[in-house]
Amino acid sequence: MRSIFVAILFTGFFFSSAAQDSIPPQLTDSAIATYISPDSQIKAENMEQMNRNLNRFVQEMKERDKKAKRNAFIRIGIGIFFLVILVIGLVRKKKKKKE
Repeated sequence: MRSIFVAILFTGFFFSSAAQDSIPPQLTDSAIATYISPDSQIKAENMEQMNRNLNRFVQEMKERDKKAKRNAFIRIGIGIFFLVILVIGLVRKKKKKKE
């Protein structure tokens, strides 16, 4: 009795799911447009937001590179300044020893 009930249950599930999949829903063009329109609008908004974010990111990267380049030139300039002071000091020291 139990196995018959299980068999009927499984066949009922099989036939009911097959019947639902075999009948395609009838949609008109306006219904399709209604379903597609919000998705495409959301996609367009997402693309605009991603473009804004990407542009902002690129702008920040350029600003960061500019700042790093400026800091590098400042450090190189300070290094050259101290090198010149070192050379001048060594030359003066040698002149004092000769006298």
